[in-house]
Amino acid sequence: MSISTYAENIRHLYYLGLFESSAVDKDHIGFAGGDKTVERRSNDERLIEHIENAQLNGDLPIDAKDCQQVAVSVSKHGLKVLIINYKV
Repeated sequence: MSISTYAENIRHLYYLGLFESSAVDKDHIGFAGGDKTVERRSNDERLIEHIENAQLNGDLPIDAKDCQQVAVSVSKHGLKVLIINYKV
Protein backbone atom coordinates (compact mmCIF):
# COMPACT_ATOMS: atom_id res chain seq x y z
CA MET A 1 0.00 0.00 0.00
CA SER A 2 1.48 3.33 -1.02
CA ILE A 3 1.64 6.33 1.28
CA SER A 4 -0.55 8.43 -1.02
CA THR A 5 -3.31 5.80 -0.96
CA TYR A 6 -3.02 5.54 2.81
CA ALA A 7 -3.25 9.32 3.19
CA GLU A 8 -6.50 9.37 1.19
CA ASN A 9 -8.17 7.18 3.83
CA ILE A 10 -7.43 9.56 6.71
CA ARG A 11 -10.05 12.10 7.76
CA HIS A 12 -9.62 14.84 10.37
CA LEU A 13 -12.70 15.13 12.59
CA TYR A 14 -13.76 16.63 15.89
CA TYR A 15 -14.48 14.07 18.60
CA LEU A 16 -17.78 15.13 20.16
CA GLY A 17 -18.12 12.23 22.57
CA LEU A 18 -19.58 8.78 22.94
CA PHE A 19 -23.21 7.73 22.89
CA GLU A 20 -25.01 4.42 22.64
CA SER A 21 -27.34 3.36 19.83
CA SER A 22 -30.39 1.22 20.50
CA ALA A 23 -29.81 -0.82 17.34
CA VAL A 24 -31.70 -4.10 17.15
CA ASP A 25 -29.31 -5.71 14.67
CA LYS A 26 -25.85 -4.93 13.37
CA ASP A 27 -27.05 -3.66 9.96
CA HIS A 28 -29.38 -0.93 11.17
CA ILE A 29 -29.07 2.03 13.50
CA GLY A 30 -32.14 1.71 15.68
CA PHE A 31 -34.72 4.14 17.01
CA ALA A 32 -37.57 3.62 19.41
CA GLY A 33 -41.04 3.59 17.92
CA GLY A 34 -42.40 2.50 14.57
CA ASP A 35 -42.33 5.73 12.57
CA LYS A 36 -42.46 4.73 8.89
CA THR A 37 -40.55 7.85 7.77
CA VAL A 38 -37.64 6.87 10.03
CA GLU A 39 -37.68 3.29 8.72
CA ARG A 40 -37.26 4.50 5.11
CA ARG A 41 -34.16 6.55 5.90
CA SER A 42 -30.67 5.33 5.15
CA ASN A 43 -28.26 4.42 7.95
CA ASP A 44 -26.36 7.67 7.27
CA GLU A 45 -29.51 9.75 7.76
CA ARG A 46 -30.41 7.82 10.91
CA LEU A 47 -26.92 8.33 12.35
CA ILE A 48 -27.00 12.08 11.66
CA GLU A 49 -30.43 12.41 13.28
CA HIS A 50 -29.26 10.36 16.28
CA ILE A 51 -26.25 12.70 16.75
CA GLU A 52 -28.42 15.82 16.35
CA ASN A 53 -30.90 14.52 18.95
CA ALA A 54 -28.04 13.79 21.37
CA GLN A 55 -26.78 17.35 20.85
CA LEU A 56 -30.24 18.84 21.44
CA ASN A 57 -30.64 16.73 24.61
CA GLY A 58 -27.28 17.95 25.90
CA ASP A 59 -25.60 14.52 25.69
CA LEU A 60 -23.09 15.75 23.07
CA PRO A 61 -21.68 19.26 22.62
CA ILE A 62 -23.20 21.36 19.83
CA ASP A 63 -20.08 23.46 19.23
CA ALA A 64 -16.93 21.50 18.39
CA LYS A 65 -14.45 24.32 19.09
CA ASP A 66 -13.65 22.93 22.57
CA CYS A 67 -13.48 19.31 21.39
CA GLN A 68 -10.41 17.26 20.54
CA GLN A 69 -9.47 16.87 16.91
CA VAL A 70 -8.77 13.31 15.79
CA ALA A 71 -7.49 11.61 12.64
CA VAL A 72 -9.60 8.62 11.60
CA SER A 73 -8.28 5.98 9.23
CA VAL A 74 -10.59 3.29 7.86
CA SER A 75 -9.23 0.24 6.06
CA LYS A 76 -10.16 -3.37 5.44
CA HIS A 77 -8.19 -4.18 8.61
CA GLY A 78 -10.23 -1.92 10.87
CA LEU A 79 -10.54 1.58 12.25
CA LYS A 80 -7.71 3.65 13.72
CA VAL A 81 -8.33 6.85 15.69
CA LEU A 82 -5.41 9.14 16.58
CA ILE A 83 -5.64 12.26 18.75
CA ILE A 84 -4.23 15.29 16.90
CA ASN A 85 -4.51 18.04 19.51
CA TYR A 86 -4.64 16.79 23.08
CA LYS A 87 -6.30 19.22 25.52
CA VAL A 88 -5.89 18.74 29.25
